[in-house]
Amino acid sequence: HARLADLAGVFNALGHLDQARADLDTSIRLKPEDRYAILARVVLAAIYTEAPWPLGDTEKAEALARDARRLDPNLTIACEKLLATYVSEEKWPQARQEATACLAIDAPTYVWDAELHDWPAIKALIEQIPKEE
Repeated sequence: HARLADLAGVFNALGHLDQARADLDTSIRLKPEDRYAILARVVLAAIYTEAPWPLGDTEKAEALARDARRLDPNLTIACEKLLATYVSEEKWPQARQEATACLAIDAPTYVWDAELHDWPAIKALIEQIPKEE
């Protein structure tokens, strides 16, 4: 019975995730350049990067994070999510380039988020990138 309860919880969570994706897609569609739509892209990139199959999709994650970076080049969380997709896909040249760009952001959109969360996460991702030979 416990196993069935666990499975029911997983399916319930997947339903919530599906609704969240739909809501985030709607915010992007309605006002594509609004700051919340830019953040919606980052959240979706995180979902697609970190979710298990069949929800995970690193190509979608990369496209969404790249688009968020284009719309707000100083959004460090977008930089971190794009770097995470490159690392998960083992795209090492792109990962190295993005890591350098991430650490070079002088005026982050959200300073405290950059300091407390994003830059430490970026540095942890950099540790996963193999050294150039």
